[in-house]
Amino acid sequence: MIAPWQPVVIAATLMLAVSAIVMRILVRPLRREVVISHISLTLETVPAIVVVALSHLPSLFPGAFAKIIGHSIYDYDPSLNGTWLADVWWRSLTIVTLVLFATGFPWAIANMAFGRQFLSNTVAVILFLVWLALAFLGFTGHYSGYL
Repeated sequence: MIAPWQPVVIAATLMLAVSAIVMRILVRPLRREVVISHISLTLETVPAIVVVALSHLPSLFPGAFAKIIGHSIYDYDPSLNGTWLADVWWRSLTIVTLVLFATGFPWAIANMAFGRQFLSNTVAVILFLVWLALAFLGFTGHYSGYL
């Protein structure tokens, strides 16, 4: 078990706190028109922060994850061609994050078409293109790491 004062635990906790603060700032005040016009930027920023925090979760609680999945997160599995941590957990987090990014893109385009918050939605479109380029590099192997 990892002690709560180790750097990984502190970094993961800070990332979750930062994502909550960013989300609160982007959709403040909590009215329908504000949420609709800013949700695209929220979908392009918050998942990137949350995925970094969640990527360390199995390493923080390896015993709990071993009970859930029935083996160690570090065991090599030939059918996965790697470990559960790298091939299942990180790949799943990446796919969920990319789906959220892809959801924010058409929402930003629609908001710009309706004339809502043009600047923030333009930033959301640019962020989507950056995430898409990073994902392409990650899936082709020219970039080591994940989002």
